[in-house]
Order: sequence, then structure tokens, then C-alpha cells
Amino acid sequence: MTKKLANEGGKLVVKALNMLQNNNNLTWIPQNEKEATFTKMIKSEDTILDFNHSAKQLVNLTRAFSPNLGAKFNIGENTYKVFKLSEIALNSQLPNGTIVEASPKKGLVIKCQDGAVIVELLQAPGGKVMPAKSFLNGKKIEIGIVANA
Repeated sequence: MTKKLANEGGKLVVKALNMLQNNNNLTWIPQNEKEATFTKMIKSEDTILDFNHSAKQLVNLTRAFSPNLGAKFNIGENTYKVFKLSEIALNSQLPNGTIVEASPKKGLVIKCQDGAVIVELLQAPGGKVMPAKSFLNGKKIEIGIVANA
């Protein structure tokens, strides 16, 4: 998506510069300052996945911080960055954050408020970004432990 937006934005910039150069009748519209909004600076703690939230919220948070920052969660002393999640249905009484599945076939599945999320793309500490299934080929994560911030 980022590449697509960069390509489209580049085309629009070239079009706008050509219009300026050719003295086309351009209408300048100032920003309405009353409609302008501000947001806070993003801090590291804003990227932490809280598995007490819904799967949809977790997926959207991860999308918001990808591909640059990524969202993150801890398993024990290790902090993992996540760049893509998907949501699945899960009916379980396990605590939120519990690792439900961790295998190269099924991937890394973590219980959340209303179901579970599958970690699709992650980065282990000191590692490179890779599909979670590939990561699980070389790293064992114990089922039943709880991931937390």
C-alpha cells in the first residue's frame, strides 16, 4: 500500500508542478483552521499490543504502525515487533494474551478479548522481519504462556 500511495502521490506532484509551470488557472483554497486537528506525539508505549482489546482493534493498531514502527508485545524477557496480524474466531476461557498455537503450520495465535489474532509478520529481538510461520520453524514458543506488555 505504501508503494502504491508513493507512486500516486508522485504522479500528482508532477501534475501540479506542470500546472504551475504552464500558468493554468489554479484555485488556491486555504485550510480552514477551525477544522484542523492535532494529535499527540507517538511514543513507544503507544505501540504496545494490549490483548484485553478486541482482535479488530489489535489488527488496526498494528496496521497503523506498519511498516515503520510495528506494534509490539513481550513473551518473558523478549520483545517482539509485529507488522501484520489477522483476526480469527476463538471461543476460549483462557486469559487474554495466552499463546494458543505456536507451530510452523498454524502460526502464532494469541487469545484476545473477543477471539484471537494470528501473528503473520514479526521481528524477534535482534532478528529480521519474517513470516511468523518461518520464525516458528527455528524457534519454539511454548503454548499456554501469556504474552504481555
